[in-house]
Formats: sequence, structure tokens, C-alpha cells
Amino acid sequence: EAAHLQVGYEGSDYKVVFTQPMKRITYPFAYGYSYSDSYVGKGIYKEGTTDVVGNYTVEADAYGTLYLPNNIELKNVLRVKTVNLKLETQACFASETRQVKYLFYDASHRYPVFAILESQHTQNGETTTSYFSGMSSSLLLKDESAKNEPKHNAIVNKLYTYNVYPNPFNNQFTIDLNLQEQSLVTMQLLTEEGRTVGKIIESQVLDAGIHTFNYNGESLASGSYYILCTVGGETIVKPLIKIK
Repeated sequence: EAAHLQVGYEGSDYKVVFTQPMKRITYPFAYGYSYSDSYVGKGIYKEGTTDVVGNYTVEADAYGTLYLPNNIELKNVLRVKTVNLKLETQACFASETRQVKYLFYDASHRYPVFAILESQHTQNGETTTSYFSGMSSSLLLKDESAKNEPKHNAIVNKLYTYNVYPNPFNNQFTIDLNLQEQSLVTMQLLTEEGRTVGKIIESQVLDAGIHTFNYNGESLASGSYYILCTVGGETIVKPLIKIK
């Protein structure tokens, strides 16, 4: 049995290092498989350090046909549910995070075809909850080339065309946004856990036409991210990978 171990994660101004790594996934993995693992580590922030403990469970809990918008029907889809419970403590505070993620896979796509994330964070007695969901960009492409990952990972939508390249990226990536009409646009960069690490476009009204944005991600840690773009009330989430 092979396994993918996570030894920590980091952002632009913090780092969490696991002294007891977390088993993210085992191979092979199929419907009905499940396992749990725990992790221990240290959080390193500008304000000081924290103790981190957590528990991570993975279960392939569903298998069948997935029905998506635009009359998309996918057969033999595997749903993988993950639950991550994390407690982070310091002398003067404690925070608890509970994250539930559903990832949907089929044999013809490298990445999940659909994802749902719920993240709940409690600190000092206050709880905040965030949600997001997203569909693989290749399912939204109109032509047969959608079966393979397009050169610039284009997302086709009736209101706009949304391109991100290169993907994977090293230090910088570019976004081309082609609006069919004047629209209110918001675009954020999220971690795999659903935490916002960058605001690419912050609630701006943009005219119809092509708009190009260059984003410097040099300070980001290697790993998986999501771009969440909302145009005229329609939201698409695009996976993005940072490599070094």
C-alpha cells in the first residue's frame, strides 16, 4: 500500500510543520475504502508559535451517476469525503477548525470534476462558516477538445471567457478575462482549505472586452489552490497548482 503524506503547509506570513505527518490518501483507493489518521505539529507566525493537533478521515462513500448543470451527466463517478478536525492552541488563545470536503472523480479527468467545501472556524467563542463549490473547467468547454486539458485551461461561459496560464505556475500566472458586457467582477485565490490568500479583482465593474491581470504568487507555498471568479452573479472555481 502506497500513501501520500503531508508534512505541513505554509502561507506568505506563516508556516505549519507537522512533527507527525498526516496521511492524505492511500493507493489504491476505491468505493467503500476509508481510513483515519492523526497529525501533530507547530504553527510558526509573526506573533509566535502554536501547538497543532488534528484528525483526518477519508472515505469513498458514494459511487454512481453525477448530474451537473448544462445537462452534463457523468457515469461511474466516485465521491470521496474528507473531514479534517484541527485544534491550534497558544498560551492566550485556542482555535478550532472543522473542514468537510466532497471531491467527485471519474476516469476521464485527472482532477476532480466537482468539489464541495464547508469550512467552520471557531476562535474566542465566535464561529465563522464558509462554503464554496466548483465544477472542472474542462466540463464547460463546448468542443471535443475538452476531453484533454486545453493549452490555457479556458473556461467558456455565456457571459465571459476566462483563461489562466501557465498552470502549473512557478512565480506568476496570468488571467485573461473576456467580458461580453459590462459586469461586476470578483476574483479570489483560495487555498485547498477554502481560505482566501489573494484578492485578484475586488468587486470591480469592468467594461466589455478583454482584461488581463498578472498575479505574483512567489510568496505562495507549493501546492493546490483555487481561483474563484464571480461575474454577473455566476461563479466558476478553477484549480491552480503552484510548483517551485
